[in-house]
Order: sequence, then C-alpha cells, then structure tokens
Amino acid sequence: YDPRLDKVTYSASASDVLGVPSHLLPRNRLEGTDLIHPDDRDAHIDCVRRAARSAEGQYQSRYRLAAPFLLGRTGPIWIEDRGRLLFDAVGQLTLLQGVLQDVTEQKATEERIRALNQDLRERITERQTLLEAAARSSRAKADFLSVMDDDPSRVVQIS
Repeated sequence: YDPRLDKVTYSASASDVLGVPSHLLPRNRLEGTDLIHPDDRDAHIDCVRRAARSAEGQYQSRYRLAAPFLLGRTGPIWIEDRGRLLFDAVGQLTLLQGVLQDVTEQKATEERIRALNQDLRERITERQTLLEAAARSSRAKADFLSVMDDDPSRVVQIS
C-alpha cells in the first residue's frame, strides 16, 4: 500500500490466495478495510496502529473476509495479514508491505484442538470428582470397620 497515492497493489497470486477475482480486489485504503469482516476491523486497525508506533513497524493480524468477498463460499474465510510499515527520515509513512495468507484450515484445526482440550479438561474434572468420592467412601468404610473392630459387641447378626 502506498499512502501517498492511496493505492494498493497486489502480487499475481493475491487473487488465488484470497479467492477473489483481481478486478474485485480493493485498490485503496477504504476499500481495503471493506475486505475485513466488520467485527474484525477495529482489532486489525489497532494492530497496524500499534505497529506504526513501534520501533520494528511490523504487525501480524488475523481476520475474516467480509461477506461481499466470500463470493458464494461458505465462511468464515480466515486471513493472516503480516506486514511492515516503512517510514521516511521525517517519520512519514511511505509504504506498507505485507503478505496475506488463507489460514482457514489452520484456524479450523486450532478450533478442533481447542474443543478436544476442553472436552479432555471436563473428563479429567469428572474423573477427579469420581476418584475423590471413591476415596471418601473408602475412608468411611475404613472408619466403620475400625469402630467395629474396637467393639465387637456392636456387631449385629442379621438372619
């Protein structure tokens, strides 16, 4: 992105990566933010602003494509956006370079792992609860038997 011209340029593979025909790709900053799902825009913009204030000028952000860019695909389509901001000697932004990558499958895998981990945590908690109940029951039985061993007259025979 060239801020002096308010112009976004893409590599030849950008259309394939995003699944958006090249003639529909955003060509300026405003259209570029339209590419991002409305619920993810503020977080992405904040990420880039933080990078602009940092010494490295680098950012990494994940967001979903906005509905108009799904083009009949079932969403969400997740994009990882990594970039760096370049400034001139007086601190003016001269260029934003970046790489966009479709990470939808990776995101789905992460979600499956998160769900499996949550299920595992719940199973562990359930097993711990059962083990604690079994330990309490075993202690109660041991306490009962020790009382019976101390005073055999308490033993009642049932026919």
